Amino acid sequence: MPQRSNPDSATPAWVAHDQPDLADRRSRSRRRRKDRVYAAAVELFIAEGFDNVTMDHIAEQADVARQTVFNYFPRKTAFLDEWTHRRQIRASAAATASSGAGLTLENSLHSYMTEMARVSEDAQAETRALLPPALQQTNFLALTPLAAELARIIKDARPDEDDPVHVHAGQIGLILVTSYFAVLDRWIDANPPRFDLERQLQIVVNIILHGISAPLAPFTPAGPGGGSDPGLTVPGSDQNG
Repeated sequence: MPQRSNPDSATPAWVAHDQPDLADRRSRSRRRRKDRVYAAAVELFIAEGFDNVTMDHIAEQADVARQTVFNYFPRKTAFLDEWTHRRQIRASAAATASSGAGLTLENSLHSYMTEMARVSEDAQAETRALLPPALQQTNFLALTPLAAELARIIKDARPDEDDPVHVHAGQIGLILVTSYFAVLDRWIDANPPRFDLERQLQIVVNIILHGISAPLAPFTPAGPGGGSDPGLTVPGSDQNG
């Protein structure tokens, strides 16, 4: 025989209504704590160097318990994963906006690389501090999250599964990522940098999409090479040191 519900034991309407808000507040609170820990770690990595900073140092800098640091970042290299992820999110938003506007694969990749360049340019000290350890822990022979993201952008722009570009999207993503890190590593080698990062990454996209005879000028609304810039060179050339 089914039991009758007891109206006195039912959850009050105001409690049920406030539960989503409470969950949202808790989520925001956790996010703020994670951001505080992350910001403290990055500040220390810039000042002291990645290898010289411990989890205890980060906890002290963030003014939180040591266990709190481990709750959000179980190992120190997790800060590098978070650093890469945050940069990737920003670039992905730019590429998604381009593809949503009905632009070509070339537009989308240029938008992505342009945003990746701007992320580094906006935080040069951070990039110099975190790129070398990030490169040390990256297996470029594997499909990294960044390579997978670029492969997704390529497939979205060329959805025909018989299209060779779609078929080889994973390999193209790997080549783009390897080239991106090679240019970025060379860019941080001098302070101030010896070349324009955004333009060099645009050149990389042109070469990968069009081959070694690709125009060296950056992408313009008129298409690749739509404008002339005699100051641009292929990364690794003598002119840029």
